[in-house]
Amino acid sequence: MHASLYRAVEAVFCKKARISLRSRSSWLVVLMFALTTLSCVSLLMQGDVLSPRLCR
Repeated sequence: MHASLYRAVEAVFCKKARISLRSRSSWLVVLMFALTTLSCVSLLMQGDVLSPRLCR
């Protein structure tokens, strides 16, 4: 990718991100996504096998 095209894509992405993150609901969605991702990663890092009782 050429540098000018990269800068144009970056500018559009930053503009859209700024507009999208102005509302409170979008911040809540980002927060819930982060919490869900962190909890999934922490469960995966433990290396424990799920008991059948938890899989229902």
